[in-house]
Amino acid sequence: MKKISVFVIVLCIFCITLESCNTSNAIDIKQSLESEKGNEMKPSVVIETPPDRQSYSFESYQDVIKALTKKDSNKFSELRKEQTNYGTVYKETLSKFESEKMEIAVPQFNGIPIPLRDKDGYDNISLMTCELYNLPWLWYHCVVENRDLDIKISYLNAIESTELQSAKSYYEVLHLIAPNAPSSDNYDQYTSYKSIYQKEVILKNGVVVTAMMSELKNDSKMYVMFYYDNMLISLYADSEAFTKTGASLN
Repeated sequence: MKKISVFVIVLCIFCITLESCNTSNAIDIKQSLESEKGNEMKPSVVIETPPDRQSYSFESYQDVIKALTKKDSNKFSELRKEQTNYGTVYKETLSKFESEKMEIAVPQFNGIPIPLRDKDGYDNISLMTCELYNLPWLWYHCVVENRDLDIKISYLNAIESTELQSAKSYYEVLHLIAPNAPSSDNYDQYTSYKSIYQKEVILKNGVVVTAMMSELKNDSKMYVMFYYDNMLISLYADSEAFTKTGASLN
């Protein structure tokens, strides 16, 4: 029997200690990129806009794992039926999952999978064939300590690019694939954002990542987005949740 490879990622935002590190590197990066910036910047790594897009829903972690890796699952063929219309990145993402060249990240809290929302009329897990930055995203709708937590993950191993492989942060990836998207450089051009800034944080396992923190106007929720192990990871929760401490990211 073919073994399913699953990368266990303990990334609940309530489990991250947001400790500031030396941010001079992030500032230097921003200044150097600003000197290159014009009114419109062209991406260095072009991700095609596919002719069509679709969203697929799943009830459990096991359901989505089977659909991505097991040919005898109910949704395996459904995900691939129209894959040509959803772009090369989506197609390559499915191929790498199926061949086990890329592992599936499963969010955990205290050693067990994070409880999913399980609310009538709402999806627990969504696979978006083309969403933010024209990338496919797996979107987990979770609940931790009675707080809603949305975790979105996109896998950049599906894109062949030495530039992306050299990127060190979410900001650097964004500059390569979508330089005009909301960031710390240009958030004032977008009506939804109160502030976007970079913050180097120490995760409980000792890993340091430069996160992009996006505070919203008229909304208690915010985004924390970072690049980790060739994955773009976006966390969305109440801003108070980001001050909690006490767990890890493995």
